[in-house]
Amino acid sequence: MGKYSNILGGGGNDQRKKFFETPLEGIGPVPHGKYRCRVTKGENWQSAKGTDGYRLTFEVIEGELTGRKFWKTYYFTEAALAYSRVELAKFGIVEEHHCMEPFPGDKAIQCTVFVIVSASERGEQNDVARITDIIIQGTSDGMPSKTSHAKPAKTKGTTAQKRPANQNPSRTKSKDRKRGDK
Repeated sequence: MGKYSNILGGGGNDQRKKFFETPLEGIGPVPHGKYRCRVTKGENWQSAKGTDGYRLTFEVIEGELTGRKFWKTYYFTEAALAYSRVELAKFGIVEEHHCMEPFPGDKAIQCTVFVIVSASERGEQNDVARITDIIIQGTSDGMPSKTSHAKPAKTKGTTAQKRPANQNPSRTKSKDRKRGDK
């Protein structure tokens, strides 16, 4: 275990004072907004309370915040199971062994990430609100693929297929009856 004097090169009070007076620029959450990112790492993760999950590291690749990183953890709890499975599948993580392999491996993954900043007991932190326009290159079959994962519109019940106006079944039957067809 090191002491401040060892960490700061034995410089004593002057060095310690300089260390604590140095501004913490660039530290803190990435501001609320939309960012073009690449996924730099995926790893098994465990929260401070012992909850297992999978954590993705995103790095901003465009704009003035280029190089800044933030994280999104998908937890393997009963309550989060469906959400985590769907979200991780967007990145090709669909089987248990994918969580054990280096990620992203030989793949280049870029996406658009919508970030919000929220307050918690630990202070301000990033929350990834939505991930869209995922591009994965170097997939296992060697062909690049692109997927877009915008949120689907909410609908009630089943969705009906659209038919051209002239294909309405009730109109067709009445036209057939008028012509004498059965």
